[in-house]
Amino acid sequence: MRKYVAYLAPSMLGTVTLYAVPFALMLWVAFAAGDPAVLWKKTAFCTALRNTACYLLGGISLSLLLGFCIALWLEIKSYAMCVLLLCPLLLPAPTIAVLCQRVFTQDNWLSSAAGLPILTAMLVWKLTGIDAVLLSAAHRRIPPEIIESARLDGASAWQLLRRVEWPYLCSSVFFAVLVDIFFAWRAFREIYLLTGDYPYDGIYLIQHYLTHMFRGLNIPHLSQASWLLTLAVIAVIGTLFLLANHCGKDVEE
Repeated sequence: MRKYVAYLAPSMLGTVTLYAVPFALMLWVAFAAGDPAVLWKKTAFCTALRNTACYLLGGISLSLLLGFCIALWLEIKSYAMCVLLLCPLLLPAPTIAVLCQRVFTQDNWLSSAAGLPILTAMLVWKLTGIDAVLLSAAHRRIPPEIIESARLDGASAWQLLRRVEWPYLCSSVFFAVLVDIFFAWRAFREIYLLTGDYPYDGIYLIQHYLTHMFRGLNIPHLSQASWLLTLAVIAVIGTLFLLANHCGKDVEE
């Protein structure tokens, strides 16, 4: 036991020093700064929160839908097709930013009402491939005899998807949502390279707000906003795990 503790001690020390202690300090500053409800009175924070919610909900839902359709129709099996679908995710952020800048900034599309749909379409383009790969792998794990039995019993395509395939796929769908959230947050790199520090209000995201608070050394508001985002992420992840466990019981039964 002591040998394992000796191996784990450096990583545990680094985790506590670099993550746990700063997180605790952030919570202390957030509560010491006063009521976090003050943030809801700030136009910049509300605008960033609304745009980010639309961006994430639209991008992740559309990428899951398209990835699910690709997984069912193409039945991805070859390594080359997987690599092709993952190419948008593997491209460096500067490359994507330069390509999109050539296309969308000439007519100032990003500075208009079309800005947020364009960013959402970029997110869908990046995430659809990995969603298709994940869901295709999950679909191949469904026992073929169960699907064949349902077809012999006269199940329609919708009934087959809802009653037979979905209980097996739901846990993978929830995992794909978590992966999408992670990569969607990282997609801010391309957005920042495209829009700069102070973009059009329609594409002003929560990362812009956090960056401005950090640069202005407004630590109280930065801590409060980070605390609210942490609660939102915990709520989303907890809900996904509860739904996955609920659907998993149906498969076990």
